[in-house]
Amino acid sequence: MALLVLLGVAVCSFLILMGLRLHSADPDKPPFSYLHATLPLPATRPGEAVVFTLHTPKGERGFTLRQLQSLPAVSYPALQPQVAQQHTYQGVPLRDLAELTGVSGQDVRVMGSDDFGATIHAADYMKYPVMVAYSAEGQLLTPAQKGPLLVVFPDVQAPQRFPAKTYGSQWVWFAESLSRAP
Repeated sequence: MALLVLLGVAVCSFLILMGLRLHSADPDKPPFSYLHATLPLPATRPGEAVVFTLHTPKGERGFTLRQLQSLPAVSYPALQPQVAQQHTYQGVPLRDLAELTGVSGQDVRVMGSDDFGATIHAADYMKYPVMVAYSAEGQLLTPAQKGPLLVVFPDVQAPQRFPAKTYGSQWVWFAESLSRAP
């Protein structure tokens, strides 16, 4: 029995690593094309900074950059409306972060280190792969690129759903925390 479970996990992991969609029975949670599933969470190294914090009903849970990179990841091109530059971003879907926070299906609030925050509606992050990005074009985001973490919307994939005029202000620069929206 344990061998069958391990085989099932291995097959699912292989499909995710190959970039194939996993089907969801929940119509409010359509499948995303993941680059990889959750990888083993690395231990924090001495002196390694926490870059993102989840405010859960049970308290705070901090993640280093390496730990965020071990969570499920998506990648897609997006046009950053404030600077009019298109990049292919990679990061963790808000849907997965909301699930870890214990607020899946509820509106969330993402805050940046500059005290700017945005409320992101569950209808957006549950159906579309809105992400907290940590890289662009395969390189870690720099402060000049509004990183090390940045909220990204799939505006190239769904321009009618995420028009820059409405959603441009939702791109949280220097993102550092997520919580349930007030």
